[in-house]
Amino acid sequence: MRKSDLIKKVQQSIPHYPPKDLACAVNIIFALMSDMLIRKERIEIRGFGSFSVRLRAARSGRNPKSGKIFSVPLRKAPFFKAAKEMHHMINGVL
Repeated sequence: MRKSDLIKKVQQSIPHYPPKDLACAVNIIFALMSDMLIRKERIEIRGFGSFSVRLRAARSGRNPKSGKIFSVPLRKAPFFKAAKEMHHMINGVL
């Protein structure tokens, strides 16, 4: 699902709001979530899951084409963990 699809779905469930306002609200939510992850804050949405930032250790890598070894530096990566309720919904467990 793309962001535009999400905005259309929200608009279908709340038809009395203008599409521009709903698009603005979705963009604000994503911007706030991004800012929180940049500040290494954890985001928890009950019944859905949590977002956090994890550190990936420095390691050595290999170019598959040339076989040349190079070093990959320490980096941050976004991480999502689904809530137990989400696992149950996906698997059809009530």
